[in-house]
Amino acid sequence: MSLPLLTLDPSRGDSDGQQQQSQPIVVKTIARSDSSIQKSTSSPPFPTGAADIPSIANSNDPVMKRATSHANALATPTGPPRNDLPHAQFTPPHFKALVNHNISTLTISPLAAPSVVSAIQTSVDSPANISNGSFLGGQQKAPSRAERLRMWRHDALMQHQYEAAAFIGDKLLSMTGDPNDAFWLAQVYYSTGHYARAQGLLMQKDLLDSSVACRYLACLCLTKQLKWQEALDLLGEHNPFRSDARVKNQDGGIKLEASMCYLRGFIYAQMNNFDRAKECYKEAVQVDVKCFDAFDQLISNNLMTSNEEWDFVNNLDFNALDPDDAEFVKMIYVTKLNKFKASEEFVEAEERLARDYNLQNNHDLLLCRAEMLYVRRRYKACYEITEKILDADMYKFTALPIHVACMYTLGMKNDLFLFSHNLTDQHPNEPATWFAVAVYYFATNKITEARRYFSKASLMNPQFGPAWIGFAHCFAEEGEHDQAISAYSTAARLFQGTHLPPLFLGMEYLKLDNIPLAAEYFRSAHGMCDSDPLLLNELGVVAYHNNNLEYAVSAFRQTLKVAKEIESDERSWVITWANLGHCCRKLRLFDEALTYFENVLRMSPRDSGVYIAIALIKLEMGKSFDALHYVHQALSVTPADPIASDVLQRALEANGSDSLGGSGLDLDGEFFFDDESDPIFVDPSFGGHPESSFALPSMNQSASSAGQFAPPTSEGYDSEVADMEESYGQAFRFAFETVNPKRAFGNFVFASIVLHFFIVNFSG
Repeated sequence: MSLPLLTLDPSRGDSDGQQQQSQPIVVKTIARSDSSIQKSTSSPPFPTGAADIPSIANSNDPVMKRATSHANALATPTGPPRNDLPHAQFTPPHFKALVNHNISTLTISPLAAPSVVSAIQTSVDSPANISNGSFLGGQQKAPSRAERLRMWRHDALMQHQYEAAAFIGDKLLSMTGDPNDAFWLAQVYYSTGHYARAQGLLMQKDLLDSSVACRYLACLCLTKQLKWQEALDLLGEHNPFRSDARVKNQDGGIKLEASMCYLRGFIYAQMNNFDRAKECYKEAVQVDVKCFDAFDQLISNNLMTSNEEWDFVNNLDFNALDPDDAEFVKMIYVTKLNKFKASEEFVEAEERLARDYNLQNNHDLLLCRAEMLYVRRRYKACYEITEKILDADMYKFTALPIHVACMYTLGMKNDLFLFSHNLTDQHPNEPATWFAVAVYYFATNKITEARRYFSKASLMNPQFGPAWIGFAHCFAEEGEHDQAISAYSTAARLFQGTHLPPLFLGMEYLKLDNIPLAAEYFRSAHGMCDSDPLLLNELGVVAYHNNNLEYAVSAFRQTLKVAKEIESDERSWVITWANLGHCCRKLRLFDEALTYFENVLRMSPRDSGVYIAIALIKLEMGKSFDALHYVHQALSVTPADPIASDVLQRALEANGSDSLGGSGLDLDGEFFFDDESDPIFVDPSFGGHPESSFALPSMNQSASSAGQFAPPTSEGYDSEVADMEESYGQAFRFAFETVNPKRAFGNFVFASIVLHFFIVNFSG
């Protein structure tokens, strides 16, 4: 028996209130069964014979006329056809006859029945009228038996009384044979996790050919059973309604056409065809801007670059919404976009949503604000916001990765342990739970355990980006460069729109001294995002290694400029200041270099590398005694530093030669240092934006021409000797009076150095 082609009003009954079975609309179609579903992916599995579809324009059936009238109203185009979409193909004639892909399930809900709506309104205005059986002054009949049963079934479903909903729904379907009743009964089965049972119901009686909603739900059931290819065969490789004119949604819900496009994209993503998934997700949002799930997949899975995201949102048809909602929806979509670009637009949207729509305490908006702060490396402020969110909603899983990353960055190991322990007790099936566990082990330097749990999180959800990045960081931390490169490459393939995987790949090749390949990946990342200070810093490091010092200086200055524009924490860019100082030192811009290094010491006073760099500059400027002072500072921080020991030896020689009137130079007239091995130190972290892999240029840089002290004259010699004796004696006493057992060797070396100075300067 053929079933109704279109049932826009699911609660048809006779005029006297008694239930009457829905009159079928006979549709002559190609017979289909479960076994007839084609496995080929070359064409959609829909009937395509034009002669198989009867004309309904001249029908005398009142139900047919009502369906035809409503269809004509829905089919009125409100905009130009979507001819700009790729892969345009012929729409199957059978689906041309179905216009209900432009509506949502609200239309087939029992709450949408006119008599039910009138009854509800009347019951609110005048409850006494219900007992009298009259509605709207007797102008509207009471709901039929079928309508009352549908309301019973629907409310049981909403109250999660699934047994009652299934019991009544089954009887109702037997009474009416309506496809909409079959759809809602299948919804009950789907809600209880009985996906095969729901699929079996929808595969019966040609429901898939007579109802787009039933076909969509059947595909959902197949995806829940992980039958990706079968679901794609049933859904079709391309949108069969693509050539239709743009039709405005009439009921305020999400178009079924958009939902089918989203589901098609989800299936492609599960089959690792991310290019087609991206196309389908974009088409879903273009069909209906209210299809947020498709939009969220595009943004959260980084399927588009930051520029593509902003262009996509700016070209969406928000005018298809109610005029009062268009601007609001656009602003809440803007808050979800990449925070590396157009931060001014994000701030403006955030302020307007808080001011005009009272969303200042909305958790999603607060989370977007936290993401902005994290990108700006203001970790403390970011943590305060995420903590506020989780205090109100402890298991808001979208906030967990950034919250955990902040706890790691701030060194909150105990809090991280307690937090992850609670998550494993409450939500062991969430990927974010095992991500938090992995981060704790990473923070405690248990890399093997961290890698195991990062892997577990990525297996639970292959689209969970932070887990893939953390998994790769574990290999990088252990020095397993090949494994790290493989993991980063996988992340780059899965998340094609983010610049972080290419950035980390470049860092790994930089550690392997493969400068050309590192530069290639950095350029690729820069093409995706040109406003990340970390990336700009790495471009400067590559230029430094290529001896392109002018470009390196420009890149480092641009890094600091962008960091200032986004109000990033200044202490996060200490090494960029140091890198800039090293470039200026090699360019012999000593005054600028000293300024940059002094700025570093202001923020990080125990950086031995900076003290050694200043000592080198002092040697270049001929101030060997000042150089010794800074070398001593470096040795007080890291007594066993081989670079500091080497610089110390040369500074001692220069100072001794200067005291005796010598030049302080070697035979070639200059100090010589190996300039071919510049160590790169990487501090990998994880989350949406990890810690910087800053390069620390080596202290073993060539110092071309050191100056010399003039030999002291006989006049005032005695007073100068007395001053030097006093200063050396104080330093010698300080070295032994402040002995720390953990640094006894360093203090001994320091005292020996002072004694050596005294002997060299005053013997004879």
